[in-house]
Amino acid sequence: MALIDKYAGAVIARERKLRGHSPESLAEEIRRQAKTAPWGARGAVDAHTIRRIEKRGHVPGMRVQFVLAHYFGMRPDQIWDPAHSVELDRREGVAC
Repeated sequence: MALIDKYAGAVIARERKLRGHSPESLAEEIRRQAKTAPWGARGAVDAHTIRRIEKRGHVPGMRVQFVLAHYFGMRPDQIWDPAHSVELDRREGVAC
């Protein structure tokens, strides 16, 4: 089962806009910082993933959660709280 978290999507969108980024410019900035940041070269997050998180509430893997949270100066659990997550039944396309 996939998880969706609309709250996390709103947090990411708010933080991105506060810093004046589009999804594309945020992805580029994270890619640029990955060269010197603790998360290293594997720390790239593409714009498509950022849009999925913001628009659909997609819950990404732990690596992406860590990278985005670190970039925004937060912990992953401050953005992706399990209490806000809802399971999505992919066969039905509805939240359970």
